[in-house]
Amino acid sequence: AKAFLAYLTSDKGKAILQKYGFQ
Repeated sequence: AKAFLAYLTSDKGKAILQKYGFQ
């Protein structure tokens, strides 16, 4: 799970979160 969290906090992950409306 830590690897997934690290991915979400990466630039690529942030871009995906913003795409789906998350802050």
